[in-house]
Amino acid sequence: MKYVMPQQFKNFTCKQLGNCCRGWKIEVTPKEFKSILQNLQTIPQEKRPKNSGFHILREDDKEIKSVYTKTKDDHCSFLVNDRCFLHEKFGAQGKPVVCQSFPFYAIQTPKFVYVSLSFACPCGWDLLLLEESPKFVKPNANLGQEITLKGDYSELKLVPLNETRKMSWKSFQFLQQSYNTIPNDHLLSYVDYIWEQLSRSTSQQIEREELKSLSACFLSPPPNKALAEKHLLDLAPFLLRYEEQDDKKTYPSLAPFLKKIGLDLENITEETAQSYRELYQEKLSSSSSDITLVLQNYLRHFLFIQDSYFRNGLLPTLSLSGIMLGLVQFLTLASTFSRKEPPTTQDILNSIYLLEKIFFHSKSLSEVKALASSPGEGALLG
Repeated sequence: MKYVMPQQFKNFTCKQLGNCCRGWKIEVTPKEFKSILQNLQTIPQEKRPKNSGFHILREDDKEIKSVYTKTKDDHCSFLVNDRCFLHEKFGAQGKPVVCQSFPFYAIQTPKFVYVSLSFACPCGWDLLLLEESPKFVKPNANLGQEITLKGDYSELKLVPLNETRKMSWKSFQFLQQSYNTIPNDHLLSYVDYIWEQLSRSTSQQIEREELKSLSACFLSPPPNKALAEKHLLDLAPFLLRYEEQDDKKTYPSLAPFLKKIGLDLENITEETAQSYRELYQEKLSSSSSDITLVLQNYLRHFLFIQDSYFRNGLLPTLSLSGIMLGLVQFLTLASTFSRKEPPTTQDILNSIYLLEKIFFHSKSLSEVKALASSPGEGALLG
């Protein structure tokens, strides 16, 4: 089995900020739970962190369903002075695998194990400012003995496009590699183009040659001018809506996600959308080039691998890639609206951090399957 990850991830350095121990529940496998308890029994109770321990959820038959470390002041109860008590006493192998490998995680497929990371770790933010050429490489040996397996799709015969159509693994791997051939300025246009072509295709199963031909049409000179001139901060605005085919009612496709952060856009009008367009153009078009670079790199890393590709389908996940970019910009403007100065790179990174916190541990986002907006529409709200 081959392990691959974007070469930029080799530059990751843990700064021991302790953020990975804050803001969410940390799940422990039953095997890890047993091992940690055995280790803790070697430490007198009075020398353990006060109020540390575990929450145990059981099935109706009393069998353990899941185990989480207790939290204290919104952080893991084993975090003491920004240092992990379990790590300090028993070494890296003495804490859960998710803690050993965070922010890195793995997704296994028939040929590759893809290693990616969550930008819910601020130590990864520097990677979004790198201008290195995209390339897949073998992971560093210093990632640890184990990496959290977020999804195992090694038995999956075909990659779902949506609920009814499929694509071969060779097609999927070609698409991944093709992202690396696209300059940053045109990546979103390319994803938008691929989404549109695959949505229109009548093939029930997309093979590599068909995808290669579609890709060549975008890449071949002279480029499609309308697509080539699309820029990450100058795309037509997303009207926050899509039509459901069943009853032709209009719903905001961002609504399920914005509700998670306390925003409700159910009743948005075209006039409101136009106001968003003007606001985004005014604020973001004057932003620094670093902001554009961060957004472009975030898109590239998002496209690299997602559990959603195999749970919900390639097309909804490409829609989600654009929506995630749109949400980053939406949150950035919402948080900086009262300032006279334009948003900064740090503002964008803070928004990415918040969204990754929300989505990283979401094992099942049923709304993703219903997404049917083009990535280009979703990526920009202005």
